[in-house]
Order: sequence, then C-alpha cells, then structure tokens
Amino acid sequence: MALHFINLIAFPANTDPEIQTENYTVKLHAESAIAIPKLAIIKRNVFSERIIAKPEAYLPIDDEFYDFSDIDSIHNHSQGDSLVFTFYINGKTVDKKIAP
Repeated sequence: MALHFINLIAFPANTDPEIQTENYTVKLHAESAIAIPKLAIIKRNVFSERIIAKPEAYLPIDDEFYDFSDIDSIHNHSQGDSLVFTFYINGKTVDKKIAP
C-alpha cells in the first residue's frame, strides 16, 4: 500500500528528459519509484505512442559505461528486419539493435 502512495507522489507528471528523432523518442523510463530506470524507445504515430523496446540505460563503450545524460545525439536506421539506434557519446558511438 505504501509503494502505491510513493508512486502517486513521485510520478505525478512525465518530466523525464528525452531525445527525439524523426519518428521515435528515447527517454529514461522507470516502472515505479523504486525500479531501476531503463531507456524507453517510443514509436510516435499521428494519434498514438507505443514503447517498442526497453534496453538497459547504461551504454558500454570501450570498457566504460555511459548513461542517458552523456548522450549527445541519437540516429536510427533500418538494417534488414531490425531497427538500429546509434547513440553518439563524446565522439564515440554504440549501436542498439531493436527487433520488430
């Protein structure tokens, strides 16, 4: 019961930082007040939005881990049947492949 009360206080509005590409939004997303946040990749349509993937929020590059606040920009492209998001961080890149 107390956890539901914490959720009402901690998550009254969607104020998470986000980065937008042409048809997608990438932002930090936590299921509850005590959950570890993940990245939420959201496909935007004219009338709706849908979360298509929830990869880990920490991005490994060259034996270092970066988080959402370190991301400079994001680009997406198709690769076969998959959608690939390229995260640019401090002149380095990491790809996340999202299966349909």
